Amino acid sequence: MRGIDTRAPFSVTSFLDTSHPIYHEALRASMADSPVLIMGETGAGKEVLARYIHGNSKRGKDGGFIALNCAAIPENLFESELFGHTKGSFTGADKDKAGLIEAADGGTLFLDEVEEMPASMQVKLLKQGEPLDETLPVSLRI
Repeated sequence: MRGIDTRAPFSVTSFLDTSHPIYHEALRASMADSPVLIMGETGAGKEVLARYIHGNSKRGKDGGFIALNCAAIPENLFESELFGHTKGSFTGADKDKAGLIEAADGGTLFLDEVEEMPASMQVKLLKQGEPLDETLPVSLRI
């Protein structure tokens, strides 16, 4: 996993300055097909940086960019949002629903405020997650 720390002075215009260290880190990250951890304070531009990396990567040409603010998802909905569910798997599941992991297949899933995600969901995500009751292979960058 590549890590990029935006706590150093950074702005969107930093990308125009090819001498800025974040520009080079982002460019390297876009060339690698591996997860990227972007750290920084609220408002530092983490999503902008993630979109830049995605847009300059093969995934940016082949797949979409999906952003999820983990702080905005109630704890009891995380599993369904990320992994999806099948009809009848719980009360109220009246139809199959693809999760964001499946929707991001071939692209990038950006998890903002990931520290707000319940620890149990972080473990499932690290284990490459599966829908609640079946296996579905996907290729994505988180």
